[in-house]
Amino acid sequence: MQETHLLLTLALITGAALLGGLVAQRLRQPVLLGYLVAGVLVGPYGLGVAREAEQVRALATMGVAFLMFALGVELSLGALLRTVPVPLITGALQITATIVLWSIVAGALGWPSLDGLLFGYLMALSSTAIVLKLLLDRGEADSVHGGILVGIMVLQDFTLIPIMVVLSSLPADLAALQLGQVAVTAGAALAKALGIVAAMVLLGLRVVPWLLRHVALLRSRELFIITIFALVVGTASASVLLGLSIALGAFVAGIVLSESEYSHQALADVVPLRDIFASFFFVSIGMLTDPRFILSNLGLLALVLAVLLVAKCAVPALALLALRYPLRPALAVGAGMISVGEFSFVLVGAAVADGRASEQLLSLTLATALVTIFLAPQSFAAADGLHRLLARRGLRRLRLGGALEEESPAPAEPHAVICGFGVTGRSIAAILQRRGFPFLVVDLDPGAIEQAHARSVPSVYGDASSLSVLARCGLAQARVLIVAISDPLATDIAVRNALALNPRLDVVVRVFRRTDSVALRSLGSIELVEPGFEAGLEMLRHTLHRFGLSSPEIQLLVSSLRQGDTAL
Repeated sequence: MQETHLLLTLALITGAALLGGLVAQRLRQPVLLGYLVAGVLVGPYGLGVAREAEQVRALATMGVAFLMFALGVELSLGALLRTVPVPLITGALQITATIVLWSIVAGALGWPSLDGLLFGYLMALSSTAIVLKLLLDRGEADSVHGGILVGIMVLQDFTLIPIMVVLSSLPADLAALQLGQVAVTAGAALAKALGIVAAMVLLGLRVVPWLLRHVALLRSRELFIITIFALVVGTASASVLLGLSIALGAFVAGIVLSESEYSHQALADVVPLRDIFASFFFVSIGMLTDPRFILSNLGLLALVLAVLLVAKCAVPALALLALRYPLRPALAVGAGMISVGEFSFVLVGAAVADGRASEQLLSLTLATALVTIFLAPQSFAAADGLHRLLARRGLRRLRLGGALEEESPAPAEPHAVICGFGVTGRSIAAILQRRGFPFLVVDLDPGAIEQAHARSVPSVYGDASSLSVLARCGLAQARVLIVAISDPLATDIAVRNALALNPRLDVVVRVFRRTDSVALRSLGSIELVEPGFEAGLEMLRHTLHRFGLSSPEIQLLVSSLRQGDTAL
């Protein structure tokens, strides 16, 4: 009978996760949100259909292990070492500000000190999955603020290691401890964990590649998947036996595997298992949440959101302004930090299960996460609107730091202006420089400007969408403007401002989305280049040539496609 109940519960949870995910996807929301809402609806505080939450959480523990394993495989230790200083500084300030500010608020509310510190850290984490999804949807993954956001996400994920160690080392009765005792206990636990982790890494770097190589030589995918599964479960179990957490053991296994040549295949094989078990975890978290808590604590929830707006949005934005970044990336990074991360659920769920956190802390974490996940897309839109408003008021160039470096003067003769010194901009600049044609590069990424200086490329540091920055580029004498910015909003504003300065200017723009093309075509005679579309045309040329068509015929078809005639 026990087995039947568990089977029925699993069937119900899987069906609820499926329906919740489908609805969330249809509403253009993260599937994670659908899992959480599905758990709330079918759980004991909702419809009461599923009541075996503890049994589901036993399987959900595997979801935690696979989440941390996949994270370790994707990140690796080298990822943190390669992270540029700007995300490290900005992320460290954001995490510290969130913890400190909420600890002050929690003290005023009468919370225990350790509860305030833990909840502050939970709120400091942002959702890597949601941030990356929004950046990709907006075509801004390769933008300056996109790179900074990804770097901050990496830093946040790596801070999970010491936090997990500290949580696993503390006794269940936190109220009986003083902060000094916690510091001593945490320090001893960290020292112990570092030794254990170092031993696991050294052993793993020798054993894991050898094992995977011999299994791979058998050319059996089933055995390879079972080996990866055994590696995750084995290291997680060993971690528990050594007094550490399951999540930490799985994370170490992922880091070890990330240095192997088999890491990509391992990640590809483990992702389906991770997604299945992770859905159980998030549904189980939803089942533990009482919706009445949200309705009866709207004031507290509003206070948490106010703290997040200051610590997670305003602090990173001000930090970037102090580091001499323009207003656009500063606002975008601040907007991208609003969502509470999925690993906050992992930590608070484990803390509640071990008796180190209260159900109220879990409910408040989930309620805040639900609201911030809903707000994440709107926060980016709000940052865009604020940027336009401040730009109209002449505050686009707002910075708290000084100038980066002496910029190059605009050439007096007709020249080209290249907005964006990424892969496209560098390629164009290299050819122009080789042929001796005058040109000027504009970019708001300090690293890109440093590369330009190293190559003796004339450059201006600034936001290419700024009217004053474009004016310094000598657009009145410019022959052509090349816009290769990985930011659709900045691209649109840059083109409009450039034409305002010189209506007869020849403009060529790189666009990634058809919606952006439609908006830019309305501005007049502008050459638009869509990388995906151009790649398709080149592949079509090759294909038609193989079928024996002549070059004039192929050129006629390609020209027709460029003009939008797809009925050929």
